[in-house]
This record gives sequence, C-alpha cells and structure tokens, in this order.
Amino acid sequence: MVLKNMDDASFSRHGCVEVPHHITSIWVPYIRADYLRSGSRGLGLIVSPRLKACWFKRRIVPPYQPIDELDFVENRISTDSLIGIKTTLPPGYGYAVSAATFISYYLLSGFLAGSRSYLGSLDEAHMAEIGVKTGLGDVLAISYGKGVAFRVKEGSPSKGTVENFKTPQSIEVISIYKERMHTNKLLSMYNSKTRRLAIKLLKKFDMNPGFECFLEVSEEFTFKAGMHSFPRNELCFLRKIPGVIGVYAKKSVSVLFIEKDKLLDAVYQLREASSSTRILRLEPDYNGIIFIGI
Repeated sequence: MVLKNMDDASFSRHGCVEVPHHITSIWVPYIRADYLRSGSRGLGLIVSPRLKACWFKRRIVPPYQPIDELDFVENRISTDSLIGIKTTLPPGYGYAVSAATFISYYLLSGFLAGSRSYLGSLDEAHMAEIGVKTGLGDVLAISYGKGVAFRVKEGSPSKGTVENFKTPQSIEVISIYKERMHTNKLLSMYNSKTRRLAIKLLKKFDMNPGFECFLEVSEEFTFKAGMHSFPRNELCFLRKIPGVIGVYAKKSVSVLFIEKDKLLDAVYQLREASSSTRILRLEPDYNGIIFIGI
C-alpha cells in the first residue's frame, strides 16, 4: 500500500471551484455609476478548459499559485488568502481569465466567511472586474452562459440576463492567441460607429437566434469593427482554410470553428503557415460553475 504525503493537495484542500471561460465576439458597453447596473450586452462562447481554484487548509501547493500573485487582481483580493489558482488558459489575451478568477475567489471566500450568498458573491466578482477595468460582461456570461451565450440585458448576475444556444456536435473549436492587448486599449478603440454596428448585429441575431447566425454576425463584427490585434489578411487566410466554417476575433484571440473531420488538416495548415502560431483546442462548455468537495 502506498501512503500519500499529508502535504498532497488532496489532503490539504477544504474545497475547490471550477469555472469556464468566455470569449466575447460582439459587445455593447453600458457604463454607469452603479456597477451593478453597468456591463455589456453581447454574444460570446463559453469554453473549457476550465480555471480551477481551491481553498487550502495550511499552504498553497503546486501546480496552484497564490491568487494574489496575479497582476490584474490589484487590491481586490486579500493578501493573506489561502486560495490557490490553476489557470489553463493564459491571462491577458481575451479568454476572460480575470472574470473566472474573480468568480472563483469571491465564491470561495464567501463560502469561507459565511457572509455572502452565491449570487452576492457573483455580484462582487462583477464589481471587482469593472473596478480594475478588465471586463464588463464576462462575469455575467460565465455565471449563466452555456455554449453560445447571448447577453440580452446588461448588469451584474443579479441584474443581467443571458440566453443560451448549442453548437453542433460536428464542429471543433480552436483558438489562436497573439501579443497581449489590455482591455483599456480595447475600450479606447470602441467608438460610436462600432456601437451602432454592434447594436445592429445583435438585433439581427435576436431576430434569428442560433449557431449559424452567431457565426455570421460574429464574423461580420470582427472584419468591420477590428476590435482585435489580427491583420485583415491573416483573418482572411484563417477563413479560407478548408474545413473552417467561421472565424471571429476579439482582443488578442481568434476563434476558429472547424468541421470535425477536417481538424487535423486545418491545424497542419496553421503550423505550416507559421511554426510559432500558438494554438489551443477548446470545447464549448455547458456545465456552468462547479463546486468540488464543499
């Protein structure tokens, strides 16, 4: 019989939470003095792999890192917290890692303190993300989103509304990420023309909601609004790869939807075009936020 070391993470954790990520394709910001009523309407995809955070009894052990070491959390997280985080997707590119991090922290710390409800913790996460300017609608989308998430009403999870749509099982999803772009820079690029386009495309989706329309409007916003770091010729190349049925980009991430039987060929073409291309395979997520061992 093999005995595990008592410092092993399985012995030293009170409980954990797993949180999916969100990649926005279209958004319309609504910024108000009241953070609970601020946010964005829009479309995006809820994806795995998930971020995992755990509340440790004595010390945080690898592969987890102290949550307060992440540069974007600023003064929103207690420095004596024994909450460790394991990020699978890289922060700062457009995967909503900051939103997933704040959600996990406020849910775990709220459970620890016993002073916040589940919904109250999600609202705190929403206000923290707006406060540090890392996002507007990602906490709402992750809190309720499954597959394609349509944020029909802006605000915190206690105020906003999300509708969900499935992606076909015959489709695979990969993403490519480039150099980091801070959310502040992204928001500074957003102008009245961009807003009008986003509102028009969201209305179009609302008239005919579903996966095909999601691809259509997301791609149109990507090419016309340019709210990302991908040159147009690169997006055109991605769109023409055999098997690719749709592409959208936001911030430093582009998302490709590929016919399942063409996935390997598509990845090969991406590698041939540039050996330095950073590719991640994603899965549309339908399971929401999951607690483990609490």
